[in-house]
Amino acid sequence: MLSTVVPRIAVRQVILAAPGKLSAGTITPVVGSETAGRIPDRIVAADVYNAAAWTFSDNASVGFPVQAASVRHLPGSFVKDATFAAGTYTIVFYLDV
Repeated sequence: MLSTVVPRIAVRQVILAAPGKLSAGTITPVVGSETAGRIPDRIVAADVYNAAAWTFSDNASVGFPVQAASVRHLPGSFVKDATFAAGTYTIVFYLDV
């Protein structure tokens, strides 16, 4: 018997008024039993997009610059704990099944 694993995805818009973790922003849409301010659980990876230039970092003092309108593929463990510049992000979260 063959088994096929199909990754699940969740698409969210996150608005950060100030630099910080994604969970600190306004997250839409709110889906199911989720509450505002919560990103999906079991993130394996994420594609992060922002129409403006932005930065991300694993600390508060050094940021990796990203050009406007480009997508960065980031590992899931990093996405939850990274510090992102203020801005509006569209994110595709790849979730563990």
